[in-house]
Amino acid sequence: MYAVLLHDFLDYYARITPQATFSEFEGATLTYREAQARSFRIARGLRALGLRAGARAAFIAKNTADTLPFYLAAARCGVVTVPVNFRLAPAEWAYIIADAGAELVVADEECTAGLDSILDALPELRERLVLGRESRNWGSFDVWQHAHVEEPVLDVSLTETSVLYQMYTSGTTGRPKGVDYMEIGRASCRERV
Repeated sequence: MYAVLLHDFLDYYARITPQATFSEFEGATLTYREAQARSFRIARGLRALGLRAGARAAFIAKNTADTLPFYLAAARCGVVTVPVNFRLAPAEWAYIIADAGAELVVADEECTAGLDSILDALPELRERLVLGRESRNWGSFDVWQHAHVEEPVLDVSLTETSVLYQMYTSGTTGRPKGVDYMEIGRASCRERV
């Protein structure tokens, strides 16, 4: 059986219609070829940070031009994205990031102060990147991604049970629970306990 992975559609359209529009955000257009190049650089950056298949990377931001390329890059190299709601309180962020075991957090500038206030609760967090200008304790996501080459990561083995991303329940009756979503569709998921 042939499996179609999340990033396969990007590679397909980057090959057959490289100049077609992949996304438009706040007046800026990204072509399929540019999106593919960005996802290659981000995937290389994730590997350079030492993140391997199964490692978690938290993403706390409103919609940005980098959201989808980040998710595609993570999927490309097996890194599991943990989307975190920017509307939550820092203590709730701390619980989710720590429970997931995230080693990287990528965040909006407006979230950095709240995240800085909970660093002691995040022992596994090794790297922080801000979607904006570099600041104290935060590297610039844009500078970081451009420091890497536009070449695919080739040493990744993904299967139908590879985890694509880890969502968290609302926690209305207790603490939020992490749910792993698999790379291959069939609506399969399992609760992380």
